[in-house]
Amino acid sequence: MPEIENPTPEFNEACIAVSTQLRAGNLPFNEAVARLSVLVQRASVEGNTLNQARAEQTLGTIQLTKGNLDVSIQHMQRARLLASKHYNPNRIATIDLAEGESWRFKGHFDKAIQLYRSSFEYAGQMNNTVLQTYATVNIGLALLSLERLEEAKQAFEDGLALSKKWENPDAALGPLCEIHHGFAHIHLHHHQYDQAWEEAVQAYQIALRSDDPRHSGLARRTLGDVVTHLTHVPDPNYSHNPDDYYRASIDDFRGRDAEAEIMLTTFAQAVSLAKRGNHNSAARKLQQAIIAFNRLGMENDLKRATNFRKTILS
Repeated sequence: MPEIENPTPEFNEACIAVSTQLRAGNLPFNEAVARLSVLVQRASVEGNTLNQARAEQTLGTIQLTKGNLDVSIQHMQRARLLASKHYNPNRIATIDLAEGESWRFKGHFDKAIQLYRSSFEYAGQMNNTVLQTYATVNIGLALLSLERLEEAKQAFEDGLALSKKWENPDAALGPLCEIHHGFAHIHLHHHQYDQAWEEAVQAYQIALRSDDPRHSGLARRTLGDVVTHLTHVPDPNYSHNPDDYYRASIDDFRGRDAEAEIMLTTFAQAVSLAKRGNHNSAARKLQQAIIAFNRLGMENDLKRATNFRKTILS
């Protein structure tokens, strides 16, 4: 096996430092972009393509979190081109995984699945079950959006099995939260509301153990979706009002400035409000979501929101 090639330790630490400060709220987004752009330029001048790929990848990651999907894709594609000149399957797997996420948010699910499968294969070269878990779960999320529910269920079950192989199972909180979110929505589709509740609560309990607000944001949105369909909430410790979960979800996602996720929650709340007969509030939420989906390039969600608005206005 060829020797793994990595960016220089000092350069890698510089990229990690920017991401860490941004995530902690200690660095404005535009300043983070500026610092990483300087690192890209420095690596280019030095002719170090490994370092340049690392900085481009980090730029792609923060742009993805922000919801700047097309910009993120451009950075990831440049990162992959640079990284492919060197032997590091884990790096390629990580880049393909992140680019796939942007395509999934844009609604290009087949393209996303193709990249997730590529990520899975590259990760397999290094027996990296962590990256394989993420790739498998993300395939499940894409299939869920395509309403290919049996395939999605199988992907989530496969992801669950892979997560049990991690050296530190507690590190798998993110994909586990997504798995139970996925199971909850499959049960909702089949009107199996008791099972959907159990999965949503499990996602929420997992998210509470995580320090990433995106996990609790997803879990709370899932709870809102499920509670919308319940005649009563089985556990008195949980609110019976779906709007409580949606508001908390949006607050969580704001903690990471995750605009795409904020708008997905806004759309979910609009659907919930309409189901509860509050069409005026639903229409206002839908308008917010439609404007944002159009600006962010989230084509599938834009179509879904536009079509749903027609149903409540007809």
